[in-house]
Amino acid sequence: MAEEFINCRNCGRAVPKTMYCIYCGSGLQGGELLRPEAQEQPESIIPDFKWEPLRQTPVDLKVESPFPLIRTEPELDKGFLNQIEELRKHWAWQLKLADMLTEIGISEEVFTKIYNEYSTEVERLGNILEERRVASSEEYARKKAELSEMDTAHEELSVRVAVGQLPSRALQRRTPISKERMDGLTRDIKRLETTLSKLNDVMGDIYPEDKRSLEASARKSLRSLDGLVVEGKISRELSERLREDLTSALALFRAPEEKRETENALRDELETLEVRYKVGEITLEEFESMKTAILDKINRL
Repeated sequence: MAEEFINCRNCGRAVPKTMYCIYCGSGLQGGELLRPEAQEQPESIIPDFKWEPLRQTPVDLKVESPFPLIRTEPELDKGFLNQIEELRKHWAWQLKLADMLTEIGISEEVFTKIYNEYSTEVERLGNILEERRVASSEEYARKKAELSEMDTAHEELSVRVAVGQLPSRALQRRTPISKERMDGLTRDIKRLETTLSKLNDVMGDIYPEDKRSLEASARKSLRSLDGLVVEGKISRELSERLREDLTSALALFRAPEEKRETENALRDELETLEVRYKVGEITLEEFESMKTAILDKINRL
């Protein structure tokens, strides 16, 4: 059934037949009922909207969203990731160059010049990443400790409210502030964990077959050094330098797994320590002292 309209006696506008005018608010009793064909449509309070059919966005067109994307993994600094990639490349070039020395023979002069170039860059990038690893470890420990303290404080406050010592509004006032800070700490900790994981295993993203190939090449070069010295192809001094570098390179393949196992054991110990404190087995002073000792061990890994 079509809606009926009448003329408002006060403002003279065509309005729906209700008790009051939607424009001037006057009562509509006695207004003139309009015929359907003569009814004037009321003025819309909604701005005109031009409808257009949905068009598929071209694949190569970048559309900026007003909302941030939800990421399952924290976004890392691209400069930091590029430094890791550059370190990997120069490190791999070193191993391949050493393999060429043993396989096809290169003059010691040419080999040393190129090898020094790669070594300098590996050392520079290694120092930069080590500084970042130390700083990230310290930041991780601080934020982890702060999150643990906030979690413990929130639990303590909840218990005090539950037993009636404090009013519930004390918990209600604090919860939103605590949650916002704890959520921020959790995001930071996740980012730092990912950062430290990459720093502790810079070869971790290399394909397994490539990693095995590089390791095999390093072992073969290491075994060939004494023979090259005997044959007079390289000096004893260069041989000792390469032996040290190749041994360090081989350690990179084993170290990450050993570090992860040790770190996981220490973190399990830290969780056990927190439980012991919460049940009252140890005092706060003992808890803080033992926690600091465990975190120091983790930072030294």
